[in-house]
Amino acid sequence: MLKLPGDSTDVSANIGSSPDNPAPPRLEDAVLLLRITTKAHVGDIIGVAGFTLKAIAISPTYDSVGKLAYHLVRAAVAAEAS
Repeated sequence: MLKLPGDSTDVSANIGSSPDNPAPPRLEDAVLLLRITTKAHVGDIIGVAGFTLKAIAISPTYDSVGKLAYHLVRAAVAAEAS
């Protein structure tokens, strides 16, 4: 995890590579790095550290030789069901 809900830290400088079409800045509540084997998609609900998050953007990150390293997931707190 790079950022959790309630954390106002700008994590963009901590991310090694950026997506071609990044999500609008500060729209997310959480930023996660998931393994390349993840099956997550935009709109999926992800439970992390007691938070229920909805993926709003997923983009690949690459290592220094151009190999896929992680999936960067930007997520928002999921709305509570009523």
